[in-house]
Amino acid sequence: DGLPWPILARGFAVSGLATATMVIVLLRFWQQAQHWPLIPAVLAAMVVGATAYALALLAFARRERSVVLHALAAWRRARGV
Repeated sequence: DGLPWPILARGFAVSGLATATMVIVLLRFWQQAQHWPLIPAVLAAMVVGATAYALALLAFARRERSVVLHALAAWRRARGV
């Protein structure tokens, strides 16, 4: 169908895995009362990680923009949209 499924699948897999890992780590710290001071540090690390991931996606999108746009255009042509 022309869509860049491997690229999309990798992006969703990495995003899902990173999100699940961050949630598990946060809940683990939350359960242990002695680690309450670490929760702001974990949240800050999550924000930094999410920002870095978003910037990496933007850089990748700029680099791969033409490939993705050509694939989407071919997919639309194939569907007659």
